[in-house]
Amino acid sequence: MEITDVTIYNAGLFAVWEFDGAGHNRYAISVKRGPRPAGASTDPLLSSTADAFHSTNVRKGPILEHCDFEGMADDGIAIHGTFSFVFAAREDKLIINNNSFRPGDPLRLFDQKGQPAGEAVVKAVQPLTGFENDRKSQRVTRLENTQGPYFEVELDHALPAEFDDLVSNPAAAGSGYILRQNTIRNHRARGMLLKADNGLVEGNTIDGSTMGGIVLSPEFWWNEASYSHDVIIRNNTIRHVAYAPDQMGSVLVATTEDAPVAGCGHRRILIDGNRFVELNGVNLLITSACDVTVRKNRFIQSQQQAAETGGRSWGEHPDALVFVTEARQVRFEGNTASGLGPFNKQLIEATPSAIPLDGVKTGIRSTSTSRQQ
Repeated sequence: MEITDVTIYNAGLFAVWEFDGAGHNRYAISVKRGPRPAGASTDPLLSSTADAFHSTNVRKGPILEHCDFEGMADDGIAIHGTFSFVFAAREDKLIINNNSFRPGDPLRLFDQKGQPAGEAVVKAVQPLTGFENDRKSQRVTRLENTQGPYFEVELDHALPAEFDDLVSNPAAAGSGYILRQNTIRNHRARGMLLKADNGLVEGNTIDGSTMGGIVLSPEFWWNEASYSHDVIIRNNTIRHVAYAPDQMGSVLVATTEDAPVAGCGHRRILIDGNRFVELNGVNLLITSACDVTVRKNRFIQSQQQAAETGGRSWGEHPDALVFVTEARQVRFEGNTASGLGPFNKQLIEATPSAIPLDGVKTGIRSTSTSRQQ
């Protein structure tokens, strides 16, 4: 399916929502505030009451090119799958709900802390009749997540799953999405909230998002899956974002739980050639990730004003340009920072759980001070 050269004014809920199905749909659309209604004294404040574009459980990710989004009450672009709750494990079989699995799909298991706990391939799925759950989840979630219908999933090998674990299906989460040459500006929440594999985020401009500009993060409490593998974030401009109180960073490869989650949730992420412009507080946050390359990015006029941060409980300080914790194999190469403001105290802040970390001393070169941290 293709939707091109369409402008949507004053949308209720999502302006566009694709869900389930084969996917691989193409969009070149605008979401804007409409004209002033008859008898009104002001123009509309919002273009939509939720996201401009939302993708759920799609088999092949969407292609968005040359889209123009502004004034939303929530995220610009959101792409994700759905977690399934684990009720029991019986040798090579799991009992779950929220089934999106088909034979041949990969399955990823996460423990009660959100840490990766194993992977397998689905061999068969069948509805489970007669099963009743009488246990209460200890998870804090938006909605009750232990309801049926229930399914039995047979795997190619056993996994150490327990009640209160979650599983995700990366084959039904929008994998393979392409977001190129889009503009997202002046709205509440995240510019892009991405939870799928094999993504390309290239040449976009994100300006004025109240929360993070580009965010890779599962949301266990919102039941949206999951971590991201093999994503390229390249040649984007992120300007004046994450200015609402208690924001953790302008670009995040992380998990937005109460504390940073250990383990290799995100894998093989490239952050290359982007422009971080006029951003206060932490510009780049990396956690719960392994094999991340940060190269040839430019940090311009950052930290001119004081900023609060939602990551203080993690050990994050808003005077660091980059913060890394609970991560492995993170590399910084050929990045520059110019015009740093008076509220910058260090270029890269890393906790002891960020190991090994390459380029801490040389990976970001400040052209406005002699400091090389």
